[in-house]
Amino acid sequence: MKKQTSFRAKLQHNIFKSIILLILIAIVAFAGSLFIYSYSLNQRKADLFSESLSSLFTKTYHDYAKYLYSANNTLDYQAVLDGTKKEQDIVYNFYQMTSEFEIKADLILLNSDRQPVLSTMPADAFNKHFMSFLGIVIDKALPEEIVSAVYSRGETYSRFLMCYPIMENTEISGYLFILMDGADWNYAITREQVDGVITDRFGNIIACSQKSFIQNYNRFKLDSSLTHYTNNGREYIVNHRYLKAYDITIFTFSGLENQLEQLWIGILIILLLGITLFLIAKRFANQIAKSNTVAINQLISEIDKIKSDVHHHVKLEGEDEFILIAENINSMVDEINALHVKNSELADIRRQSEIKQLEAQFNPHFLYNTLDTIRYSILMDQRIASDLIIQMTALLRYSINNDLDQVYFSEDLKYTYMFLKIQKYRFNDRFEYEINVDDSCGEVVVPKLLLQPILENSIKYGFAHAKKLLITIHGSVDEDGMLLVVEDNGAGMSPAEVQALNQRLRSDKNETTHYGLFNIARRLYLSYGEKSTLIVESEVGKYTRVSLRIQIRGDDHNV
Repeated sequence: MKKQTSFRAKLQHNIFKSIILLILIAIVAFAGSLFIYSYSLNQRKADLFSESLSSLFTKTYHDYAKYLYSANNTLDYQAVLDGTKKEQDIVYNFYQMTSEFEIKADLILLNSDRQPVLSTMPADAFNKHFMSFLGIVIDKALPEEIVSAVYSRGETYSRFLMCYPIMENTEISGYLFILMDGADWNYAITREQVDGVITDRFGNIIACSQKSFIQNYNRFKLDSSLTHYTNNGREYIVNHRYLKAYDITIFTFSGLENQLEQLWIGILIILLLGITLFLIAKRFANQIAKSNTVAINQLISEIDKIKSDVHHHVKLEGEDEFILIAENINSMVDEINALHVKNSELADIRRQSEIKQLEAQFNPHFLYNTLDTIRYSILMDQRIASDLIIQMTALLRYSINNDLDQVYFSEDLKYTYMFLKIQKYRFNDRFEYEINVDDSCGEVVVPKLLLQPILENSIKYGFAHAKKLLITIHGSVDEDGMLLVVEDNGAGMSPAEVQALNQRLRSDKNETTHYGLFNIARRLYLSYGEKSTLIVESEVGKYTRVSLRIQIRGDDHNV
């Protein structure tokens, strides 16, 4: 007994000594490692952001330069100057090209007298100051060369412009200007957690993430030898990148206060953890020394078997706490296996859904129809055309945003409105829709673009045998969850077709061509449980109705 007591005392003493030593070593090592890691990470972020901005500027400049140097475009603009080609065609082609660019731009064409002939900017933009600035740029222009400059006059954003002379034989007949959108540049430079400034060789700011960096007359200058910079009391690590080909400089700034904050948080956490471990060890060291080593070894042996056989169940003899541990491990193994199967299937469904969704969004026929509608709207009513472009752009960006998987239904409903409104513009009086959704539905979390596959089916098959189509959407919340009903007055289906379709939608494998409906049904089942369903009802020549029942869980609803 005396030897056992001495052993426990020594064990306890050694545990205390080891823990204190480990805590001290951990604090020093953790603090040093955290500081080095944080500094390197911030520097790396600044480098990557600088490289990203450099690549974006290079690509944007080359894309617009290619457009300016194009012989075909030169002939087109010469035809506009001669009055033999319509401005609308030029503007349409320009917008069609720049729609794929991250940085958008405006277009200006001046004749040899430096008077505007064609422009995508509003007429009031051509004030005396702006025309004088364009004249200064023109004075620097040389045949077959691009001249660049930065324009700013107390506006929210600066504009980087490119000027190219239009030649007719050996004489300059006009000047073509590309004015890049300053708002797009500022968005590109503020989307990361790193500040940045882009300037030309004179220090004129092209884009800036914070107004506090702006010096007098919209300029920013910094010695290229400096590695640190103080702005409004904040200390930054500076990264300089000079693009010689374009004579611009890109500055990126990573804040040092984030490093100190992370360092102190890390030290505090390790101290609290060390104190907690010390107190726990002091109280229970004796019980740990007396623990049942036989049961521990047996438990370890059983756990090792799980590594080679994930379906193995731990088997222990006795009636102590280790039996409860074994039962919990067995339950956890069963849940992990079931969750693995469920998540694998859900991931496959999501992947298929995303592939079909991306195919639909970039379907040339869909884009052609919408763009064709926009083209006619530009000629008839530019306000409608602008509205269409804004809604289609928002819908496409929302659909391909991989950061969003599940959203509030109120958010998803906004894009459903956009989709239906685009279809309304397209089909005009042939298409109508009604939406009647209770406010309580807005707080329910649903898969993104929940109703769009159903609406696409309604439009695709509804117009097959009908000249006019009406789609109605109803939504409500009751004690059983949320109910959404989408109904159209299209061609409909026979009872046999409806029965076969509903049976296939309840299956765990897709044996139907209705990929959108099947994926919605499976995702509802896997994400919300077996009480969440999708049911199709229809009658030939009268209607087709799709009802979605979503079981609301505690974390899906904020009511």
